[in-house]
This record gives sequence, C-alpha cells and structure tokens, in this order.
Amino acid sequence: MRKELKEEIIHHAHESPDEEVCGLVLQKDLVELSTVRLENIHSNKADCFTINPAEILKYNKYGKIIGIYHSHPKTKANPSPFDEANCEEIGIPYYIYSVKYNSFFCDIPMSFKPDPLFERVYVEDIYNCLTFIKDYYIQETDWLPSYEARLAKKRKWSLNPTFQEQGFLEREDKRKTSEQVVAWIEKNDFFGSGERTLTPVKDGSLRIHDLIIFNFFESSFYHFGVYIGNGQFVHHPIFQLPQKSSYERYQKQVYKIYRLANL
Repeated sequence: MRKELKEEIIHHAHESPDEEVCGLVLQKDLVELSTVRLENIHSNKADCFTINPAEILKYNKYGKIIGIYHSHPKTKANPSPFDEANCEEIGIPYYIYSVKYNSFFCDIPMSFKPDPLFERVYVEDIYNCLTFIKDYYIQETDWLPSYEARLAKKRKWSLNPTFQEQGFLEREDKRKTSEQVVAWIEKNDFFGSGERTLTPVKDGSLRIHDLIIFNFFESSFYHFGVYIGNGQFVHHPIFQLPQKSSYERYQKQVYKIYRLANL
C-alpha cells in the first residue's frame, strides 16, 4: 500500500485505539487513490466492524472502491473468520491494520474480480507488475483450463496472490533484489498449481508469452514483463497504467527470461 494511504489509516486507527475503525480506499481517477473514513456501526466495536451498505453505494458513485480497511486494536493484522467471511461475500479486498503490532495485511478474496488488464490503477498489494503478469497468462493463454479443476481441489487460490502472501515485505520497507525474486520463482511454482510451470531460457531467444525479469538500479529493483512479439512487451510500471513498451529500449536491463511450460 502507498505510504501516504498507510499513514492515513494508521492515524485513523490511533484516534480510537480500543475500537475497530473502518473506511474505504477509493480510486478517483486513473492514478489517484484516497482513503474515506466511515462509521463502524457494529454493536461490538472492540472486536468487529460493520459498514452501513448505503455508505458503500454512496461512494461507488464518486469513484471505484479499491479496498475496505479496518483496524485490529489488540490482535494481529491477519483476518479473523468474521473478516474472511465478509470479505468473501462482498468480493472487495480488505486492508487490515494492527494497532498493537503496527503491521498491515491485505486479504484478497476468491470472489474478487480483477479489473481488465489495461484499465487498472497501480495498487501495490492488488495491481502490480507481478499480478499483471499472472492475470495476463490467465486471460491471454490457454493454460488455465488444464489446471482449474486441480486448483479448486488443492487449495484456496487467488488470481492475484500478493507479495505479502508470498513472504515479501512492502516496497517502502525493503526492496527484494532480482536474485531473490528469481530464486523464489525457481524454487516455487509460479501459479500455485503444484507443478513447475516456468523454465529458464538460456540461449537469449524470445517467444510470445515469455516472462521477462528486468533488473534496475544495481539489483535493488525488479520488474516483470511479458513478450508479445514485434519487439514489444507488456508490463505494469509503478504508479502508471499497464502499457506496451519497446523491448530494445530496455534490453540492457533484462536479467532473465523464462518460458511457460506447454505454450
């Protein structure tokens, strides 16, 4: 989550540290995000929160609701069973802040429906360069049908796994190096299907749908893209809309190339 949004939520939570406070993360235009404070109308404000549905309908008219935030006064930021059930029912990601542990958690429900690939604002925990790549493969290739049945049986799985779920710290706290990201990709299964789905391309060749990992600023910043042919790749730059870019322009920053199995 962007630093300024985190600070607004933290400030709100510390104004009422013994109660769960709540509100919305609202998208007003293509790049602007803001928080909106709402009243917790639950009878047990110390342990639960409820937002008046009329408030959600009201703010839907002023912008797109990216997420719903609330605080946990005395417990960790992990969602409670009550949180998980409500989050799943409404299909909107939850941002949870723990006052006691000063930490955040982003819970993305199975019912969440991502925005179209090239119409999504950059939101670190929900819409970033990695989730864009995952959704690209889901929407633009035919790998999903072969895995769908097994995925449903094996585990709860989101189309947009967050960096937090994979053990990554938030960008402003610590940047993972490209080497660490590559090690994670090689060690773990990229799509959560229980099978190795990516293999490294060692001869430097490029095919449509190849995953490209870029290495910027002396290994302190990583970025993902997918080659789409004709010298172009698609990606989701930080704080911008997804876009097509020239591969030649960024070729010197290419760190590794991976190929999706069975494509």
